[in-house]
Amino acid sequence: MSAAPPPPAERSTGPAADLRRLAGAFGVQVRYRDALHRWRAPSEAALVAILRALGADVTGAGDADAALAQRESARADRLVEPVLVARAGRRSRHFLSSGPTTVGGAVRFSLETEDGDVSDWSSATDDAATTFALPALPMGYHRLRLTVGARTDEAMVIAAPGRCASFDERAWGVFAPLYALRATGYRDQGIGHLGDLRDVMTRVPRLGGRTVATLPLFATFTGPAGPFEPSPYAPVSRLFWNELFLDAHNLPTAGITPRSVSRLVRRASRQTAEHPEMVSMVDYRRVTAAVHAALDEAASTFMAEPSDRRDQFERWHRFRPDAVAYARFRAAVERNGTGWRAWPARMRHGELEASDVDPAVELRHLFAQWAFEHQLDELVMMGRHFPYGGPVDLAFDLPLGVHPDGFDAWRERAVLVEGANAGAPPDRLFTKGQDWGFAPLHPDRVREEGYRYPIACLRSLMSRARFLRLDHVMGLHRLFFVPRGMPATAGTYVRYRPEEWYAILAIESQRSGCVVVGEDLGTVPRAVRHAMRRHGVLRSYVAELELWPGNDPPLADPPRASVASLNTHDLSPFAGYLIGRDIDDRERIGLFDHDSARRAHAERKRLIKRLVRLLQRQGLIDEIEDIKSEILRAALTFLASSDAALVTVNLEDLWGAIEPQNIPGTGSEEPNWRRRAAFTLEELFGSETSLATLRMVNALRRPDPSPAGPSILPPP
Repeated sequence: MSAAPPPPAERSTGPAADLRRLAGAFGVQVRYRDALHRWRAPSEAALVAILRALGADVTGAGDADAALAQRESARADRLVEPVLVARAGRRSRHFLSSGPTTVGGAVRFSLETEDGDVSDWSSATDDAATTFALPALPMGYHRLRLTVGARTDEAMVIAAPGRCASFDERAWGVFAPLYALRATGYRDQGIGHLGDLRDVMTRVPRLGGRTVATLPLFATFTGPAGPFEPSPYAPVSRLFWNELFLDAHNLPTAGITPRSVSRLVRRASRQTAEHPEMVSMVDYRRVTAAVHAALDEAASTFMAEPSDRRDQFERWHRFRPDAVAYARFRAAVERNGTGWRAWPARMRHGELEASDVDPAVELRHLFAQWAFEHQLDELVMMGRHFPYGGPVDLAFDLPLGVHPDGFDAWRERAVLVEGANAGAPPDRLFTKGQDWGFAPLHPDRVREEGYRYPIACLRSLMSRARFLRLDHVMGLHRLFFVPRGMPATAGTYVRYRPEEWYAILAIESQRSGCVVVGEDLGTVPRAVRHAMRRHGVLRSYVAELELWPGNDPPLADPPRASVASLNTHDLSPFAGYLIGRDIDDRERIGLFDHDSARRAHAERKRLIKRLVRLLQRQGLIDEIEDIKSEILRAALTFLASSDAALVTVNLEDLWGAIEPQNIPGTGSEEPNWRRRAAFTLEELFGSETSLATLRMVNALRRPDPSPAGPSILPPP
C-alpha cells in the first residue's frame, strides 16, 4: 500500500519499532519508493513472512525483539565478517565483528592465498582496537583464519581490481535468438542450433561485425514428462546447456559411421518436412523427442566402440561430478514425471542413487553436456581465429534465477531463499507488480559459502564470451522479495552486498577478458548506475525504452559506456513498435482497457513524429517512402554514429518483423519463445537490402575498416 514515512516518535519504541529494527538487521526495507515516486510499505504480515524466509525466528511484531537479540548474538559469535573486500596490490584494513573486550587478548592470523602461500602473524588488541590490517594481496580469492584463545573464525578475502575488463572500441554486432534461427533443407532441425550459430558467426565478421549476441543457452524443461517451460529465463540450471541446441551434424562421436550420422540427422531434422507448421513455430515436445532419440542412439553407439574420443569423455565426466549429478537429476525428472518437490523424501533432499534412474537416460544427458561443451568451445576458438574480417565474439546473457523445479533449485537450496520469490514492484505497465516464480539467492548464506555457486555460473559463461549481460543488474544491490502465497504488491526490497558482487565481477572479468554489461532498464536508483560506472560495468541503452514523451530531445545519445540497441527480446521488433503492436498486445491481455490503448496509440504516433523530426534535423532521413525501412535505417544510423561501445542489430528488424519473441506477463497462452525467423539465414544474408543496412552500420562504426572477405558464404 502507499504510505508516507512514519514520524520519528513511531520509529523509536514499541513492537512495530522492534520489527523495523529486525528488518534492518536482515537488510529488509520497511518502505521503498515505487516507479511513480510514491512511498510504499509492506504490511506487518508480509514483513514477517519475508523475515521468516530469511531465517528470523519471528511470528509477529510481539516477538521481534527476541528475534533481533538472536540475530545480534549470532553476529557477535563471529570474529570477522564471512567476506572481506580489498583492492588487489594494496594493504587494507578491516573491522573485527566482535569488540576487543569480547575478543580478549591477542589475535592470531593465518592467511592462505589462492596460490597456496601461507603467512602467519599475531596482533595484540586492547579496548580501542576494532580493526586489523592485511598485507597487499594479489588478485584472487584468499582465506583468512583468525584465532583468539579457543575461538576461530574464517573469512574469504576478495582482492579485486578496481574495475571490470574494459572495451575501448566502437564495435557492432547482431542479436539472434538461437532457437528462432532457420537453415535450409535438411540442416533445419525444427529449432536453431549451434551449427546455425556458427553460420552467423562466419558471416558477420565478413561484414565488419565484431559480436554475435543471443539469448541464454541453458537447458530448459521441454520434455514429454514433468515440468514444461521453454523460457530461457527460467532454465533448469545456470551451469548446464540446452541439448536441443546441439548440431546433429557435428556430434563429437568418432565411433559413429557416416550412415549412422545421416540417420541421426534425418531423425532430428525431418520434423519440419512432416509438420510444416514447425517452419514458423518451434514445437518443443516434438523437437525434444527427436533430439533425445538421436542422442540416445549416438550415446549408445559411442560407448560401444573404444576410441580416443570416448577416453576423453570418460576423463571429462570423472572430473565433473556436478555434470554427473545434473544428468542423474534430469533422468530422475523423466522417470518420476514430476518436479523434484513431489519426489520421495530421500530424493527430494538431494540424494539420488543409480537405481533411481534409467542409466540410458542418465548417459544421454551426460553425453549431451560433453558434446555441447565440445561444440561450443569449437565455436569460440573459430571466432577468435576467424581469418576473414577479424575475430568475432559471442555475447551471452546470465538469467537472474532458475526454474523452481530445476537442478540448481534442487542442488543449491543451501544458498536460496525458501518462502519468497523474486519479482518487481508495481509500475506503469504492471500495476499489480510481478512475481517471477523463482527463489532468490540468500543474502547471508551465499556469503557464508564464499559465493561459490554464482562464481561458477560467471566462469562458465565468461570463459567463452567477450560480453556478458547480467539480467536485472540492480539485483547486485537489492532484490524485490514477494512472500509466497501473497500478491506481488505485498513485497519489498532486500539488500545484498554490492561491493562484494562487484569485486567478484572484476576478478572474473579481468581474468577472462569478458566485458560486463548490466541490464539497467526501467526504474533504477541513481546509486546503481553510479556503481556501474565506478566498476566498469557497461549500461544497456534501448531506443524503444529511451523514447519517452517527456524527453527533449525525444531520444538522447547513447552513453559511451553502453551497449546500444533498438529493442530487446521483451519488446516489439522496431517495425512493430512503430505501428504500436505492443500496445495492441497489452490491450489484448488486459493490461490496457480500450480507452487507455487508444490514448497510448495517439501518444505513440506523436512520439514517432518527434523522432522523425529529430532524425531529419540530423540529416539522417529525407523522405519517408517505407516507414518500416526508412525510419529503421535512420534509427540504426543514429545508434551507429554514437559513441556507444557496442551497437547490436536485431536480425528480425532487418526484415521488418512485427511480432515479439516474448510478451512479459504472459505464459503458454502466447507463442512466447516459439516464433521462428521468417527467413532462413541463407535468405537473410543473401538479401541486398539487409546487407546494405549492415554495411552502413559498419561504415559508421569503423570509419577505416580493414579489408574483409566476401560477405556471402556457401552453405557450411
